[in-house]
Amino acid sequence: MPESRKHVPAVHHKIKLAAEYLALTPGATLETAAAHCGMSLPRLRDKLKRPHNLAYVKQVRDLAVEALATSGPATLAKVIQENTNQMATVAAVKTAAELLRRSAEDRAAAALRQSPGLIIMIGQPSGGPVIEQKLAGARTVEAGAYEPVPAEVEANDVPAARRVR
Repeated sequence: MPESRKHVPAVHHKIKLAAEYLALTPGATLETAAAHCGMSLPRLRDKLKRPHNLAYVKQVRDLAVEALATSGPATLAKVIQENTNQMATVAAVKTAAELLRRSAEDRAAAALRQSPGLIIMIGQPSGGPVIEQKLAGARTVEAGAYEPVPAEVEANDVPAARRVR
């Protein structure tokens, strides 16, 4: 295809301001973002319906979430060491342990993830039972199921297996 058909429009500079405001300001809404970037709320909503603008807003949001997640362990360590509230310290320790457990599970799951393809095993598995797999055969039809019935014989006289269906 020619490059002109693949052209993605540039993200409007006011949409960039609104996206950063929404991602970085706690409690931000579309109304406050519209006021921050100098647009009306209907105009902001209309521009956010466009795919290239919406993709940019999602990208900024994902980057903000990633930055928050990467600073999480340091923040937890600070709460554990410096906080005088014992309940917050216990909650931070539990959260840190949960993050560690999830991290270990993710690494284990990634190591065991199977990809599609053909696996050839040379030798027999050690100690385990060997399971033979048989390919499913084609459906078979009884030998007399499609034999023609003589015209002089009525359908009631022919066994069910010999009737033409």
